[in-house]
Amino acid sequence: MPATPARIGFISQEFRTDFAEDIAVKARYGNAARDTTSGIVETFFDTLADVKAIAEERLTLLKADRRKVKATTRGIVAFTGGLDFSQNLPAMRVIDPEKLIDRNMALVSIKRSYGANTTELGLWG
Repeated sequence: MPATPARIGFISQEFRTDFAEDIAVKARYGNAARDTTSGIVETFFDTLADVKAIAEERLTLLKADRRKVKATTRGIVAFTGGLDFSQNLPAMRVIDPEKLIDRNMALVSIKRSYGANTTELGLWG
């Protein structure tokens, strides 16, 4: 790349910052909403448009409502044939009216307790 005055000025800046925010998330969660304007995420982009695109993608990931759930079942849950992660992510439908959950969640952990005859499933989504 040629060393033009614009390029030299761009490179000599210590930081080029940008952020993305969602007013709906701030209204819903108030002060508990994650602050996406603070904290510098180091990247190596040549244009602010690229930085803005990444900030928007990061916001999309952060603003989604997700929960982590631990469900304990009676008995040992046997997954016949194993879990084939090459096809689809194993998911289960979680319905909990008390916590206002009714959605598919990814199965992320399985812990069997043969002594207590229970299976603990870790779900996220």
